[in-house]
Amino acid sequence: MRKKYRVLFALFVSLALVATACTDDDAAPATTAAPATTAAPATTAAPATTAAPAEEEEGPQGAPRPGEVAAGDKWTPVCPAADPDPNVNDKTIGLVTLVGVDPGAVAHFEEFSKCGEAFGWDVQLIDAQGDFTKAATAIDDLVARGVDAIWTITLQTDIVAPQIEAAAAAGIHYIAVDAPYGPGVSVALVQDVSSAPSKLAFYIGDRFGGEAQVGVVGSRILATASQWEDIFMAALSAYPGVEVVDRCEIDLTNIVGGTQECTQTMLTSHPDIDVIWDNWEDVALGSCNAKLAMDHDVEIVTILTSGSALDFFGNCITAAASLPERSHGIAAAEQMYYLLKYGEPTAPVIYQENGFFTQDNPPTLEEFSYGGIEFIIWPGN
Repeated sequence: MRKKYRVLFALFVSLALVATACTDDDAAPATTAAPATTAAPATTAAPATTAAPAEEEEGPQGAPRPGEVAAGDKWTPVCPAADPDPNVNDKTIGLVTLVGVDPGAVAHFEEFSKCGEAFGWDVQLIDAQGDFTKAATAIDDLVARGVDAIWTITLQTDIVAPQIEAAAAAGIHYIAVDAPYGPGVSVALVQDVSSAPSKLAFYIGDRFGGEAQVGVVGSRILATASQWEDIFMAALSAYPGVEVVDRCEIDLTNIVGGTQECTQTMLTSHPDIDVIWDNWEDVALGSCNAKLAMDHDVEIVTILTSGSALDFFGNCITAAASLPERSHGIAAAEQMYYLLKYGEPTAPVIYQENGFFTQDNPPTLEEFSYGGIEFIIWPGN
């Protein structure tokens, strides 16, 4: 029953390995700016603290069935078991990712694909290479070809709203990952956008005694990254003596190399910067490359997703909030199975919890990759 995944998958992983190397990435199509968005999904996350989160009793393994879900349920996602139901087998699923070479997106795709092997899912990948227009066109094409489901990563739902509505009208399930719920979305798998950046801001303020110079490397094009930055800046305002002295915008067509260049420029202009706040894996790799190249003592704090920057933890990265995308990929496959088997649920939104690590409690690769992450579902929007 298994099908071989398309050659695109091998190409996708190869691109990811290139992106994490120290050399500059190949040029990609220019990024198309997206309309600014300010709305963020509501969460019930507790106020962020600088302390590592207390260990909690793990939730059940595997998500409850859609008809059995109650608001606030928690579970650890697992790959669904093989099922002879023809509704879940031999399906064609289109994946559109905005930044396909990002290690977190690669990890997410790999875990989803592993889960899908049990059902013979034909997963077709399109990397939009930072271009929102290309992403929208890709979804249009998938709808026209009549795929069974569409799954997107880091693609803001309001930007591709017409495409999502067209998919819904055609009876095509749509899972939005790292994006808020919107009309036509079957399931939204979103991050707890407030917790991770707040914890990193409080860590900086406390570590440097309320007096520090900070450099920020962020993205105003990616909605989640933009929200992270806004929340980070708001939390940092609790420390009047902590000043953001410089910022650079991430080049989505050359994330590692572009970040290294802008970090070196930042450190040259402001040699007394104490710490740099990064958005995610590739960005942290670029900043760490700059730190090592310049033999600078600046500290790097970041949000991490897949563990590919784990080797830098301690000697470059001193604190990280983890959002394990491998666990997230399993959750997406789990929800895809439920959509195919049981049909459309009532607007579920699933929030991904995250961990927080410092030099005093360094993470393992397993924690970075999977992290025992649980998901919270809130039926309705």
